[in-house]
Amino acid sequence: MDRLLSSFVQDSIDAALAEYVAPKSLTLDLKRMLVGDDFKKDVTAYGVLLVRIISAVGFKEGDHSLGRLGEGSSDPYVAVCWAKFGKPVWSTRIIKDDMEPVWEETAFVLVGPNEVNAMERLRVQLWDSDRTSADDDLGRIEVDLKEIMSDQRSFTQMSHRCDGFRALSLDEEMPGKLTWSIGYFPKLRIQKEQLKSQTLEPGIRNMQQMEDKVAKDVRKKMREASASSRDESPEIRQQEAQDMETLEDNMVASTSPSQDFPSGILSLQIHQLSGLEFERSNKPLNETEEDRDGCDDLPSSYCTVILNHQSIFKTRTKPKSSEPFFNAGTERFIRDVSILTDARVHENDPLLPPVSLGWDYGTIDVAACATHEGELPLSLHNLRLKISTSLAHGKMYPVRADSEEKHWCGKKGRNLRLAVQQRYRSCLVIEFRKNRLGLDATPAFAVLWLQNVPDEEEVGVRLPVFRGEKAILARAESNYSCDHGKQIGSIVVTIKFWRGLNRFHRGLAGKNTKTHHVLEVLSTAMDNREIKSAMIDDEEGTEEGSSSDSSDAQSDSHETGGFRAELKAALGTRRTSGDEDSGSKGIAPLRQLQDYRDHSDQLHRHNRGLMQWKGARTAKWMKSKITDGKEQLVESLKHHNRDPGVENEV
Repeated sequence: MDRLLSSFVQDSIDAALAEYVAPKSLTLDLKRMLVGDDFKKDVTAYGVLLVRIISAVGFKEGDHSLGRLGEGSSDPYVAVCWAKFGKPVWSTRIIKDDMEPVWEETAFVLVGPNEVNAMERLRVQLWDSDRTSADDDLGRIEVDLKEIMSDQRSFTQMSHRCDGFRALSLDEEMPGKLTWSIGYFPKLRIQKEQLKSQTLEPGIRNMQQMEDKVAKDVRKKMREASASSRDESPEIRQQEAQDMETLEDNMVASTSPSQDFPSGILSLQIHQLSGLEFERSNKPLNETEEDRDGCDDLPSSYCTVILNHQSIFKTRTKPKSSEPFFNAGTERFIRDVSILTDARVHENDPLLPPVSLGWDYGTIDVAACATHEGELPLSLHNLRLKISTSLAHGKMYPVRADSEEKHWCGKKGRNLRLAVQQRYRSCLVIEFRKNRLGLDATPAFAVLWLQNVPDEEEVGVRLPVFRGEKAILARAESNYSCDHGKQIGSIVVTIKFWRGLNRFHRGLAGKNTKTHHVLEVLSTAMDNREIKSAMIDDEEGTEEGSSSDSSDAQSDSHETGGFRAELKAALGTRRTSGDEDSGSKGIAPLRQLQDYRDHSDQLHRHNRGLMQWKGARTAKWMKSKITDGKEQLVESLKHHNRDPGVENEV
């Protein structure tokens, strides 16, 4: 028995070693291993799936009818996930009480080696949102990932589909159909202009020269395999592909990105922090590095990644360390480009309009004057306008209503600036408001979906005006549709969408902890002069003293300096002593109190001022916990979709 076992073990060892004996070999990148190159030169993802959810009809009711008390309905939303992993990657907004929802939303889903190797299937699932119970499954559609990647109808172009829903068992049908589109767009190879500008191999200026060099180098490496009588061409082709990929990655790293394709996949890796500690006011004079490492007052740190003023990734917490090692990262598709083009040869067809590639958070700036076009009913000329987003609202009032040129202006001739969250799933609503006893009536309205507005570009838009029946208005606010009944006129407004968070998001920051943390980070970066906002630089000529009648800023008081002052106020930038009015001769204690209020954020971040006492810091911590608990309680009573939110390190 022992001899049999030893013979089996020896045969196994010989079979394993035979794989690494010439002509069979294992190529190792000794340079990378010896140098310790832990920096990625290319992203892990192979490409991106573009999924556009349009509408759904005919699906079953999630909330059944109660006889004569009411008809059945649903609060539908669509979630996109991987069928085998069961991990949701994106979700549409919830459209309440609607059996014919129109979303018109787009998702960008990264495809990596894990999904390809697992032979994943993309699942698009319709849900009915419930506040107090589990969401109801209204049907699903599954498509094989490799089929999407190889099908010419969806490879580098959008494939329009209308599929019926299936049950948990895919053999069983469910009522309803989903109208949607899908396309797969792989990573592009190095471009011609990049080959001409790369500095790694000055002798290579086109793809043919690059392929010739790789083939020549591989022949040198594989000379033993080439001399063998056996057919080793598969191994040679594999080595050429590996060397081509390595050379291409190094060339891309030595040149700037192509200006023709500014969109792409961002890969971010957090390695390590060094010299991390609390700032102590009473630090020992002779403190050494060993004393600091052994101190019990070291921070338990974690890192968050903020992209376009939105938290997207959070690492694990590293307890009590001055040099925490993370080595964690994430990848995201960046869509802030002018156009996304078709990658097929000799074709350059736009797949997405420029307006679809901006920021989710921002401020909509409505010019102070709005006019009407066409035969707008005379009964609407003397009504005020209520202009609102999901976060704020403002008002405009009729001016010279007795003349032929009818228009509406903001209070004191100021622009309306309204906070926007989730811009690609929200709209701007203009209501003609009529005073009456009790709630004001809305005889007419107009709707503008903000996904059709480009970033930081002033545009004039002509919006159709419809009769304002309550049910029609409610559907127009939640559904991306142009069918709202008979058009009775048009209204023209001039708008501009400013990217990023500013003072008008204070109300949202008070309710949302994540937004509050982002504003705090931006405030610190502004204090350290580490960021520069396009909103500041582009608004030098803007009318000073602008304010909003939004729900977040109801008072008429405003700061001078246009958007520059407003942005600085939102990000916590305080005035310095040199900014004080030289003519003011207030009492010294009052000036000191005002100065402390102006600089309290900076002082508290460094445990100065009131925060130098532990009791004050503990009270602030307790207040934040109470606020978080209140926020969680309020959120638990709302409808929820399956949006993954902030990605956490596994």
